[in-house]
Amino acid sequence: MILALTTGPQPGRQTKKTLRESIAPDYRVAIDSLIKSPNPYKIENLWMFLPTRLRPVHLSRPQIIPRCINWQVFSYENDLEILETLYEQGIEEPVCLLFPGMLNPGIDLADFLTFAQLARKADVVLGVTAKEGASSSCSLLLDERDSIIKISPQPAVYQWKPAGIYYFTPPAILLLARIPSIHQLHFEDFLRILHHEGYAFSAYPINEIKTEEKLPLKLK
Repeated sequence: MILALTTGPQPGRQTKKTLRESIAPDYRVAIDSLIKSPNPYKIENLWMFLPTRLRPVHLSRPQIIPRCINWQVFSYENDLEILETLYEQGIEEPVCLLFPGMLNPGIDLADFLTFAQLARKADVVLGVTAKEGASSSCSLLLDERDSIIKISPQPAVYQWKPAGIYYFTPPAILLLARIPSIHQLHFEDFLRILHHEGYAFSAYPINEIKTEEKLPLKLK
């Protein structure tokens, strides 16, 4: 499995922070717990995605990452370009994609991965939140089994919203090859296309999401 993590400052800010400084401390603890030996989630690749404007910043390999795990750093202009990079790398394994700037560090990442890997009929698993203040350009309708049955391009139509953590199976990523004008789309557009094409979505409800009014929660 590939664990893909975005990082970098808020738009318009410059930084010379190291990777260890850029990622919230609680995420470093969570990532360490996920990739250390033994590795029950079969994480073989840890890929960092850095905004293009910050690509000259040198990111050295963190000491927490075992040598047996492939570590790579990529650049991206927008969120959808992250998925394009994954496709171009010819992946044949699931991808867990995190946006730490959006997601509260208090989430149990191990529990999310366990849920996603057990959801064998789902092509995509989304962490979702119903909390006010969640930033998203789309909203989700869930059924009683926490399957996502509708995705609206409007953020206020349904109660649930994406919460910054995604699990994609290889068939879902491969759909990128069949979408014309992919560079004109946004990340949420790709989710809606996947859903329209009949790919199965499952939701993982998250109780908390980071907002400007809340302090980060601590990992248990």
